[in-house]
Amino acid sequence: MRPKIKRAKMIIVTLCRILTLTLITLTFSMFSTNVSAKKHQITVFAASSLLPALTAIIKIYPDKDIKVRAVYASSSTLAKQIAAGAPADIFISAHPQWMDYIENKGVVIIGSRVNLLGNRLVVATPIKNQAKLVKIENLSTFLGAGRLAVGDPAHVPAGIYAKKILIQRGLWQKIKSKLARTSNSRAALALIERGEVSAGIVYKTDTVNRNRVKIIFEMAENSRIRIQYPAVRIKSINKNKDKASINNFYNFLYSVDAANIFIQYGFDALLFPNLKKK
Repeated sequence: MRPKIKRAKMIIVTLCRILTLTLITLTFSMFSTNVSAKKHQITVFAASSLLPALTAIIKIYPDKDIKVRAVYASSSTLAKQIAAGAPADIFISAHPQWMDYIENKGVVIIGSRVNLLGNRLVVATPIKNQAKLVKIENLSTFLGAGRLAVGDPAHVPAGIYAKKILIQRGLWQKIKSKLARTSNSRAALALIERGEVSAGIVYKTDTVNRNRVKIIFEMAENSRIRIQYPAVRIKSINKNKDKASINNFYNFLYSVDAANIFIQYGFDALLFPNLKKK
């Protein structure tokens, strides 16, 4: 009996050693995966109006070993977060003002700023609204006692642009008391979709693939008021950041493949002015 007991003990000890080694290997593997994931994650802070287009671009990015995380909000909110130390690698703003803000804070990689996209403002209404707006000068009369949804002109790019246009057309004093101010342009769009306002001024791109709103007036291009989306690389205090991967994705944003998607969602690809929507 003793040899059998001794043999059984040896088998148990061997199995315990194998199990221990397996657990150590799995633990090390999980740790390595987590380190790799952190090293290869890219964080993009982007204006909320970019959500559908940038989501589509991230999906087609060919390097599947890289995880691209996008954070969407008003450009002003994102800029202030970056200035306060938020871990962004790339920032795409809907207004040069907020790009200037973070540049002045010294958090931008010098020489990385490029005007990536252009956009237009439109007046949109709920789909069931049958009224027409022939001239922007008639906007106050069109609204009557109703309200106009718009990103807050105090800090939201779409609202800043809208205010400039309304001032230029002599409409600001008539319109400002009728504003339903929102935290970003897509929030203004949501008010229009729900029929909570008579109309709203939003980006043309916000209305793409939205079946509960319609455009009743498109603001003409204006040499003094151009809507541009600058993009930059952000300095990182994390020495373990994979700078090559960040740079590769940043460059991909300026590729023809990315430009075609931006155009499909209504943006102007400023680096490819001859590209047209397919």
